[in-house]
Amino acid sequence: MSKINPRYLVLSDPDFAQKIYIVVPQDLLEQVASELMKMGVVEVITSREKKETYEREIESIARYYELLEKAYSLYNEFVQHIEEDVVIEIKEFIPFEEFKSYLNMLLDKFNKVIGELREINKIIEDLKQKLDELELLHMLIKSLALSNPNGDTSLLRYNGKEFIVDTFYGSLDQLNLVSSRAIAVIGQAIRDQKTITSMLFISREYHRVVSMIDNSIKRIEYVDKLGVVSLQNALNIIEGELTRTRESMDKFLNIKRDMVTKHLQDLALLKIILDTEYERIKTVYRATKSRYLSLIIGWIPRSKVENVVNHLKTRYPIEVVVEHDSNPPSDFNNLKPYKPFELITEMNGAPSVNDWDPTPLLTYAFIMFFSLMICDVGYSIGLILASRYILPIFADDPNSEGFKKLQKILYISGAGGIVTGILSGSFFGDLFGQYIPTNLRIISTEPGLMIGFSIIIGWIWILASHVLALIKNAVKSRDLFGALTEFSMVMLLILGLLYALDFLSRRGMKPMYGFVNEEL
Repeated sequence: MSKINPRYLVLSDPDFAQKIYIVVPQDLLEQVASELMKMGVVEVITSREKKETYEREIESIARYYELLEKAYSLYNEFVQHIEEDVVIEIKEFIPFEEFKSYLNMLLDKFNKVIGELREINKIIEDLKQKLDELELLHMLIKSLALSNPNGDTSLLRYNGKEFIVDTFYGSLDQLNLVSSRAIAVIGQAIRDQKTITSMLFISREYHRVVSMIDNSIKRIEYVDKLGVVSLQNALNIIEGELTRTRESMDKFLNIKRDMVTKHLQDLALLKIILDTEYERIKTVYRATKSRYLSLIIGWIPRSKVENVVNHLKTRYPIEVVVEHDSNPPSDFNNLKPYKPFELITEMNGAPSVNDWDPTPLLTYAFIMFFSLMICDVGYSIGLILASRYILPIFADDPNSEGFKKLQKILYISGAGGIVTGILSGSFFGDLFGQYIPTNLRIISTEPGLMIGFSIIIGWIWILASHVLALIKNAVKSRDLFGALTEFSMVMLLILGLLYALDFLSRRGMKPMYGFVNEEL
């Protein structure tokens, strides 16, 4: 016998359903779907049954998989910008039900961040290229200055009628091919298979060479900025430019590091979502594209998921993927005496994920108020008999679950009315009530007292409902605004009662306490 949770005598937890995707061979589709129906699955959707709903689900899966693919690509690109291993403390917990909304939010954020990082990377790469060229140019000029102390920058670039001097940057192998067409190599600086070479050409040959070289070889444009100056002055100018370029690169590297660090928490959240969702949804998505596999979509109460999945896996070659939905359908999970009163809860809408099921409290309140309202043995017996024999005549389907629940509510409420009828000495009023023993009549039927007692009971239930809403918002929903609102309502009810009692006291009026006969 399972142990009863005492809280279920006041509030119960609904049994929310979980969506499952079952990847099954085509020839076993109907067999597995039929098995699911027998096991009490809330809803079964296949390509053959509920086709329109199935197609909408497939479209939703495809869209979600596309989002995950984009997120996976952005994640991998962002990780490339992290320079060293980091440990990230997760400061925010994401419920499974909110993964999709968080994924959309993170995608928007990382799309923007990756765009900015790409621009910064382009700037950094250009600065690195410039720095490499300047350092090689500095090496070249320094070596030329040693062999030509009085030389100037015409050793790097010169345009004459018969001869041309020019300086190129590229790989060593490529520039060796170019230098084979030159009259002479004036100077060369080499580092990591990259070189800057200054060469002397005959004018006609130079123009042929320039027209033939590709984009991997480039002329050093910075030489034009130097103008015609001594090699020593050129070295000083380049050293200043090197300093400024390094400072610019450090600046953009720091901007990049700060941007990466700022979004590490978001990256960790994205990784959690991808680790949890990507492979699952990929399995489902591929099943929708396969000729030999089919997909069954269903809703199963959480209390049954494990048993259903284990049962199916022992009998069929299937793959099951469970999805957590933000707004799942729910089933009541009340103790047996409260089950008829679920009908009243249903009239106000099924509880949401962040709600408790108030059916037990509604049961007490309904029986109490209904019993006080009817408060007569004869009428209560008549209600029970009418519910049993007359009411089914007017019902469309007397065998429906809803009608059976209504009958049980009326039976229980009628029984409560019999009890309050005896305690108030009313059996068709005084017609037979006079025969009820006096010592049993402990409830006063004076109208004013009845109204006063009803107001007090109503106030207690309203206060209780707001206290429970305060606890729900503070503990379960973590809704600060909602909790403050409910706290305000609780204080208003308490202060209002104190004011009313003070008002009556100042005017010499006594609150009515005589609902229960004092003479007993």
